[in-house]
Amino acid sequence: MNYKRYFASLAHATVTRASVTSASLALALLAAPGFAQQQSDRFTQLDTGCSGGDMESCFKLGHMYYEGDTVSPDNAKALALYTQACDAGYQRSCADAGYMFARAEGTDLNYIQGVAYLTVGCDENVGWACNELGNILRYGRENTQSDGTKLPQKNFAADAPRAAEVFGKACSTGHLFGCNSFAEMLQDGHGIAKDDTRAAPHFETACTGRIASACSNLAYMLASGRGVEKDQPRAALLHAYACDRQQWRSCRSLGNMYEYGYGTLMDKQLGLAKYRTACEGGYGYDATGCTYAGIFYENGDVVARDASLAMEYYQRGCDGGHGHGCSQLGASYAKGDITEIDYEKALHYSKLGCDMGEDAACYNLGLQYEHANGVEHDAVTAAAYYQQACDMNHTFACTNLGNARQHGRGIAQDLKLALALYSQSCEAGDGLACNSLAWLHREGNGTPRDRSAAVRYFEKSCELNHASGCNAMGFHLRDGDGVAKDKDQAIAYFERGCEMGSAQSCEELKDSGLGLKLRKRR
Repeated sequence: MNYKRYFASLAHATVTRASVTSASLALALLAAPGFAQQQSDRFTQLDTGCSGGDMESCFKLGHMYYEGDTVSPDNAKALALYTQACDAGYQRSCADAGYMFARAEGTDLNYIQGVAYLTVGCDENVGWACNELGNILRYGRENTQSDGTKLPQKNFAADAPRAAEVFGKACSTGHLFGCNSFAEMLQDGHGIAKDDTRAAPHFETACTGRIASACSNLAYMLASGRGVEKDQPRAALLHAYACDRQQWRSCRSLGNMYEYGYGTLMDKQLGLAKYRTACEGGYGYDATGCTYAGIFYENGDVVARDASLAMEYYQRGCDGGHGHGCSQLGASYAKGDITEIDYEKALHYSKLGCDMGEDAACYNLGLQYEHANGVEHDAVTAAAYYQQACDMNHTFACTNLGNARQHGRGIAQDLKLALALYSQSCEAGDGLACNSLAWLHREGNGTPRDRSAAVRYFEKSCELNHASGCNAMGFHLRDGDGVAKDKDQAIAYFERGCEMGSAQSCEELKDSGLGLKLRKRR
């Protein structure tokens, strides 16, 4: 087997002390005159054998040209020897030829040729060839030459069912990366029936063989009990192992476990350290970890508040494709809490986040258009963004959409829909929604007039720390409107409303005998 090519095909392969020692030993042997002579003799024998029609010799000679063993490295010559041996019936050589066509080594990129040769190699039970073939088939490949020229006629379309089949075959030959990929497809139901229970033992096999990505995948299953018995302590251990081997998402998940004490001791500072490790990794860093680190630095409850670092981490999170990172940037530029207000940037980053499916970003866009922050007032666009965020179950967006429906602002008026939206948000814990719902019941808008129901929702609004709800409860109790009159309770609600900023409650407390009329919130 060509071990250089084998390891080149492995994602995130780690260098161990043993491999460094082996490499050092190999270099020492190459420097020894006797060994060099043996290699020279071997090259001569293989060259003679290949010229005489022995295709195994051609195959092995190809390895020597590929590795630069005794001769200068020559990928084109290696490929010619591999294809010669394969075309003459030495099928193990087909795998190496396919690899070179698919990786543009010694030739132009050619996935069609690559797949054809890799298929023959896989049929010969060359495990790494099956895995390489599966990687191409899983998502397909776009043919782009080294000079940037795109050749769509040479693209290779995805074939997920076949990818699952060849990954399974790779695994059956003992190729552990094939086991991991096969398990991933089982877990996702990609090209094969979804089956977490079948996926778990394949992840276990690959993880036992020290495939870090498989350990990471298995850790996620153990943490949630997906397809296996839930075991958070073991999940934490596996995430730690994978994190040490540059599986950045495992670093982030380990940080989450430390932050909340899932399966391990709670240590928020250690959690932040793991988020930073996840974010500051090299290629393939975990963008979610960046955003989480940014939140720590913005909140300042575990480490000293650092607005600059928070913005840096949010930016890296957003740049890495984490929608919440973009949303945090947009909100920061809109509020001006940790950076100067810049509505143009707020709009830009909120739009990025919304396009990535981040509900809070869509909600923030709705606020900008409703309140004309950096853009012209546009009730229609605001309602559309509230609708988009509400569809993703953003509670405040549903409340604002309910308000738009109630008053027909930017969207058709529909009191029944407004009632439903307020009810949904009130149940989710938004005091403003409960207060608005109470007014609909009090006035009989979209529902029969019901003062008792209004009182219930005003009370819930107050419990959720919404000042207007407390203020309204005070008046209802003072006047016995929908509830038994109770002056002492009324004063208690006015006090609470005043403490939360209700000027009307404060006014009533100054002289509760004035008999102020309940004024509807505008």
